[in-house]
Amino acid sequence: MPRFLLDARCCASCLTLRSTTGKPSWGAIADQQSEFYMYNATPQRLHFFNCSQISAAYSAFCTRAMDNNTNTHFFDGGSCIHTNNEIKPWWEADLAQTAVIVYATIYNRIDMSPERLNNFEILVDNVFCGRVNVTQHFVVTNVTCGLTGSKVRLVSQLTEHLTMCEFEPYGFYIQ
Repeated sequence: MPRFLLDARCCASCLTLRSTTGKPSWGAIADQQSEFYMYNATPQRLHFFNCSQISAAYSAFCTRAMDNNTNTHFFDGGSCIHTNNEIKPWWEADLAQTAVIVYATIYNRIDMSPERLNNFEILVDNVFCGRVNVTQHFVVTNVTCGLTGSKVRLVSQLTEHLTMCEFEPYGFYIQ
């Protein structure tokens, strides 16, 4: 069994662990007495149970970004959210339980206006987690996070429609 060295640079509630073999692993504060439980595991897909967004156009409600359908075509796939033209439009969802969010995979709409999903921030319990601001549009991107929380929010920094086809958080539930 590999030994682990604690690296607490990430944040107070998320601990990055490195085994003595040099391969990254993850751990989290896991109980109410603030004891550390360290483990070597692959982040798992975290699940949402509730969501909201600033507005909805074309009946493209928030649940479409958490339906496990990664189709990136709005009309053919029926799995993308779409807001009205808003100042800093947002989408948010509640996790099934508090978790360490290691990273998120985000699927963009590519059949029309893929540039709408750019220059956005990810927040966990209203704390900055990560940012995407690219010159070329993307189909799928990963955003590294490392925060503990129960609510995830994507906030565009544009005045535009927000379209997104899937938001998949990965990490570890805190027991």
